[in-house]
Amino acid sequence: MTTASVTPLTCRPLGKPKTTVFEESIGQRLIQREHQWLMFSATERYLKVLQEAPGWPEQVPQHRLASYLGVTDVALSRIRRRLKNYF
Repeated sequence: MTTASVTPLTCRPLGKPKTTVFEESIGQRLIQREHQWLMFSATERYLKVLQEAPGWPEQVPQHRLASYLGVTDVALSRIRRRLKNYF
C-alpha cells in the first residue's frame, strides 16, 4: 500500500444530534425519576408507584420493585407492612 492510495480522513462538525419523540420522553422520564429519588422518601416513591400503576406491585417480584425504588427488599417489606397497618 502506498501513501498515495490512502485518502485522508476529514473531520465534519457533528452539530446537534436529532432526537426522536421517544428519546425525548425517555429523557423526561429519567429526569422525573431522578427528581423523585432526590426529593421523596422511599415510602413516598412507593406510594407514587401505587398511584401511577396500581396493579404493578402485585405483578412485579418484590426484589425488582425494591430495586426500582432504590431500597432493599427488606426495607420494601417494612414499608408495605407500615402502610398496611396505617391504612
